[in-house]
Amino acid sequence: MKKTILLLLILSFFSSCKAKENKKTGALSFTLKNLNGEMVNLEDFKDKYVLIDFWATWCGPCVKAMPYIVELYNKYGGDKFTVIGIALDNEIDVKNFVESRNIPYLILLGNNDIAMYYNVRYIPTIVLLSPDKENSKIIYKNVGFSEEEMKSLEEKIKEVSSSL
Repeated sequence: MKKTILLLLILSFFSSCKAKENKKTGALSFTLKNLNGEMVNLEDFKDKYVLIDFWATWCGPCVKAMPYIVELYNKYGGDKFTVIGIALDNEIDVKNFVESRNIPYLILLGNNDIAMYYNVRYIPTIVLLSPDKENSKIIYKNVGFSEEEMKSLEEKIKEVSSSL
């Protein structure tokens, strides 16, 4: 219960980001701050499959999932696939966590708008977005962590990898 309340407080703290539904694509266009303080827009990745991992430093299952996500990024990341971690946590904790674990993919500081749009009620929540410029959509979603789900996610990435 305390973690749920903490998550809600953290989500409301990060609600300063801009988020809007892009009527042209049906996908959420959002701009969030990265760990260097720069604003990053999801539309910068419109030509790629984008794996979004909603997580927090205090979330045990999130921490367990991270090595699998790093492996997916290292295996498939490139011109047609990327990973974005959206941290639902405070900036200092996130920076320390990412630096201590050498996370190679982009980490953004999340907010309530983004979490609500993707219906994030529990973390980790992982979604895979299609790169279709005209009709980008969620093609995979998982809540929680298990090795079986990570294998299922990799199978989905392999399935679409013919276009990677």
